[in-house]
Amino acid sequence: MKEKIRKSLQQYLGVYLIMIASFFLLLTITSLIPSSMLKNNIQESVSYLKTIGDREFIPLEYKREQLFIYTDEVMLNTAYSIDSTDPIYSFMTAKTCYIPGVTKIIYTDNGKEVPEGSQYATYAKSQQLELMINEKIDEAFEYARYWHGYLIFLRPLLIFFSYPTLRILSTICFLALTLWCIWLIMKKINFYTAIAFLIALLVTYIPIASSSLNEITCYYIAIITSIIILLRKNSSMPITIFFFIVGGVTSFLDFFTNPIVTLAIPFTIYWLLRQKKQKVSWKEELLLCLKVFVSWGVGYLLIWFSKWVLMDLLYGRNIIKIAIEQIVYRMIGGETENYQAYTILDILKRNFNFWGKHSYISVVCIGILVAVYGFFKNKIWKKKIELTEIIPYILLFILPIAWMIVCGNHSIWHAFFVYRIFCIMVFTFLIIIGKLFGIYGGNTNEKKTRKKC
Repeated sequence: MKEKIRKSLQQYLGVYLIMIASFFLLLTITSLIPSSMLKNNIQESVSYLKTIGDREFIPLEYKREQLFIYTDEVMLNTAYSIDSTDPIYSFMTAKTCYIPGVTKIIYTDNGKEVPEGSQYATYAKSQQLELMINEKIDEAFEYARYWHGYLIFLRPLLIFFSYPTLRILSTICFLALTLWCIWLIMKKINFYTAIAFLIALLVTYIPIASSSLNEITCYYIAIITSIIILLRKNSSMPITIFFFIVGGVTSFLDFFTNPIVTLAIPFTIYWLLRQKKQKVSWKEELLLCLKVFVSWGVGYLLIWFSKWVLMDLLYGRNIIKIAIEQIVYRMIGGETENYQAYTILDILKRNFNFWGKHSYISVVCIGILVAVYGFFKNKIWKKKIELTEIIPYILLFILPIAWMIVCGNHSIWHAFFVYRIFCIMVFTFLIIIGKLFGIYGGNTNEKKTRKKC
């Protein structure tokens, strides 16, 4: 047992070190690109952003969708502020509004993107970006508590495309990957699961979010991870290590938007494939679920924590303290906030309001139709239902609620994009209905046994 634990820890340590080295290398390479090569497309982006504002509102038939353009503006600003003459320091401190030779004051990360003491604190992000591109701002602001891993894609792309074009490309790429994933689900699992997955994405309006670079990041990771799982054949890598990597990559690329989708969606796909191949006891199901959840969480937090430690060791920024304060803030909020007195019910109500009653009522109706169809077609009253098979999906179903409760402040302030994690609930809800009413039938091993008999 001790030997097994030692080997497992060695595996985790090796993977962790490879991830850190890879992240450093990729950020260093892309930070060597001179910002002058991005200038024309950043200028074009500024003109476009000034017509939108920090949020874009999209009217739909029953609701109004919001896209958080604010963070996209921060991403563009950070990408242009990289100083290619000092790449490592530049990507580690992740400054905005930085202009070599012009910047006079650099505010270190104190938990706010622009400190209240700055003369630019009230400026819109598009205004700050415009001032920077025209070299009319002399203050810069560090945003060092995140890895800003998106820079490995964004900086090279900005050489060729402006922000409006990137939004279109993002939507096209996301839809292409989604269709590929749906096709693989149909091929490897069944048609019903593919439709359930499609419904989960559509009723939470994720295709609309694909034009927001920061909001769609985690869904990209979730889709690509699901594709890898569906294509994976007899891999020697333990699934716990695999999700440790997924958690680390999420921490590297994401701005703390909806990270749990990179755990829940791919793991749901994995478990459906597993159940199709073999029958597992409920104890094994529960144990493996917990192992995967913990591995993903450790990967996510360890990579994030590593950035804080490196900042403190290399540059003495006291980021560990600031980052922990921000995490606590995102959980319980601040004393002077409007939503300080919120309850769990307030959090859920606000997120369901942003989702829209037409959306979740339609999901319930679909579930009822599937249940009725399965009940009569499969003559459920004559069959024994394996309730233990749905244990993983029940855990995944409640995961979004648990996330919203734990990250209460984040979930209530950013409900306009946090609510999209309900896609996990929709997907697992339809799977649970399918399992209970015979849509999935027996597992592969059981079918083989029946044929032999």
